[in-house]
Amino acid sequence: MKWFARPTSLPQEYAAQAAANPEGHRYCADNAYIDNKADVAEVLEEAFTNLPSRKSFALWYSMAPTSRRPLPDMALSMQSDHYFAFYAIWEDEEDDQRIQTWVLDVMDRIAPHGVGQYLGDSDFQVRNTKYWANDQAKKLMEVRRKWDPEGRFCGYLDRGDGSGAKGLVNRL
Repeated sequence: MKWFARPTSLPQEYAAQAAANPEGHRYCADNAYIDNKADVAEVLEEAFTNLPSRKSFALWYSMAPTSRRPLPDMALSMQSDHYFAFYAIWEDEEDDQRIQTWVLDVMDRIAPHGVGQYLGDSDFQVRNTKYWANDQAKKLMEVRRKWDPEGRFCGYLDRGDGSGAKGLVNRL
């Protein structure tokens, strides 16, 4: 499929998203920015060729050359030339253990080649890694401690919201 600069609308985008991720299914997603020096095809081969269900899918995006430019002072402050994500999708609760274990096992093998991950497709209760460049992470947590020192606002939904006002650990 090829799609380039075609007109669209928000209702069309919502409809496409609903079709791609229908209700009544179970989902488990994870992702990683892969180190620029890694053999990306080898690192990601299993994730693309051994998906746990017919509805599951994997994505790879080349982020180069924009991944090489300095990023502005913002929370999305870390990336690499290679972004990878997969979405395990299934219908039966009886498959939960098998498919979630597959996701964890595959990510355990990919993680040594990662430099972090995108925050939006992450489950902090399962896997916690690096999400921001060090300086931006420090600044983000300083803002949080200044304006919400008692941790009244929900944190990052890590296990038991254990990070509280301190924020996520942000390390590989």
